[in-house]
Amino acid sequence: MTMILLLFLLLQTMTLARALAVLPNATNMISSNLRSALPGLLDDTKLTPLDFPYAEVEQTKHVSESKDAIVSLRQAAKDLAGPAGSLCFVVRRPGCTLCRQHALQLKESAGSLKDFALWAIVKETGVDDEGLIEFHDKYFDYPTFKDEERAVYTAFGSRKIGLTTWNPFRLYQGYKDLKKKLKEKNIDGNFKGEGFIQGGLLLFDRDGNLQYSYDEQVGTDFEMDIIIAAAKLVASGEAATAGSETKAEL
Repeated sequence: MTMILLLFLLLQTMTLARALAVLPNATNMISSNLRSALPGLLDDTKLTPLDFPYAEVEQTKHVSESKDAIVSLRQAAKDLAGPAGSLCFVVRRPGCTLCRQHALQLKESAGSLKDFALWAIVKETGVDDEGLIEFHDKYFDYPTFKDEERAVYTAFGSRKIGLTTWNPFRLYQGYKDLKKKLKEKNIDGNFKGEGFIQGGLLLFDRDGNLQYSYDEQVGTDFEMDIIIAAAKLVASGEAATAGSETKAEL
């Protein structure tokens, strides 16, 4: 009995240690890949605003690009900012069911992120405009921009999707759990477009400065408690030091 209790306490301690390790603070807010890309990423990355057809009025399945309104990543974040800043969803593939699940997670957590404007970045248009429109209309109806050069994805490390385990039983169980979750939430999708290079989340302050990043892990839910904790740090001003230190280092 004593051994079981000790084992339980050890597991609890390890779980707590992991939580403390990943919980954002003023020194670990931005991943190393993105940190090395600053500040050029913010000012040199060009984003094209996308215009979506009104489903009730237009029958077209074409997404338009506002080429005359191209802005930098920093300017987009600044223009869209809410009272505390903005949260950008860097989408791997709009037609992907997993990306759509992530989008719903963010929408469902909007109440806890009310001081941050939500928006999105995608890689491409003209490949699956129908899927992109569906993503926007049903799952993430916020301002969306195209990163034609994929500069943001490169800054994330151009991380490709891969297996998290080679255990066939865990893979099968994970597939069953995921399939059940998607069915319960009535999420469908397709396989069109580039879907190997992963994205993530970028959290900006009101001035368009990057304050926090979160790497997408395919097949894993966003850890919204961690993301919301980071948002609270930014909203309180406690993360401002991390932003200024990043600029000073580069």
